Amino acid sequence: MADPFSIVAGTVSLLDCLYRCGSYLKKLHDSAAHIEEDVAALSQEIQALQSLNQSIKETFETHGSRTQSAASRNAKSDLMVENLWRSVGTWLSGCEDIVWQLTVVVEEIVGKDEPSKSFEKVKALQKALRKDKRTEKMKELRSQLTNNKNSLQVTMLALNL
Repeated sequence: MADPFSIVAGTVSLLDCLYRCGSYLKKLHDSAAHIEEDVAALSQEIQALQSLNQSIKETFETHGSRTQSAASRNAKSDLMVENLWRSVGTWLSGCEDIVWQLTVVVEEIVGKDEPSKSFEKVKALQKALRKDKRTEKMKELRSQLTNNKNSLQVTMLALNL
């Protein structure tokens, strides 16, 4: 015969386990319902970043080469401008690398999507699980991207001055 305290403790433990599993499944279901929107937003953000990087790269290639040819005329100030353009190139390269890594993460989340419509909910759950696994990586990449972007903005501001 079991004592009442063990029965109560076992019941509470079982209820706690069931509550946690239910909460996780609800969170997963909610995440799966919005996964397509989340992936589309991430893809759109990546495209905007690639477009911005391309614009800055074109400016860098145009103005960076001009300052290098003019560096022999006014040595001190042009050397400073040349160093700033070199920094722009470094920060731009870092941003491009991070955007590429974000693209890889999004492709991992999307996975190999077969065109069949029969298991849409299962595919959405799989995508949600893959997204949950990569959340920390995405946060880390976004943090790095923010740091690079801020440094790039400061360098571009210094060039404008």
